[in-house]
Amino acid sequence: MRSMAADPKRSSWGELEHSWWLFLIALSIGFLTWAAFGYIWLRTKARAWGLAAVGYLALLIAACVFLSYDQDTWQVGVGATG
Repeated sequence: MRSMAADPKRSSWGELEHSWWLFLIALSIGFLTWAAFGYIWLRTKARAWGLAAVGYLALLIAACVFLSYDQDTWQVGVGATG
C-alpha cells in the first residue's frame, strides 16, 4: 500500500483543500483548537484525538470562567478566586 504523500496524482491544492480545518486554529487564535481536534477525531475515529478535543474545550471553558470575574486582584490574573 502506498502512502498518500507518495501518490503522484495528489496535488498540493488537494492537500490544502483537505486541510481546511487547520485554518480554524490560525483564524481563531487558538480558540477553536478543540474543534480542529474534534474534526480529526471524526475522521480517524482515534480515541486520543477525541480526548484532546474534550480536554481543550474544558480548558477553554475553565479559562473563560476563571478570567471573567470583575475583580481587580492578582488572584483573578492567575485564575484563582479570592
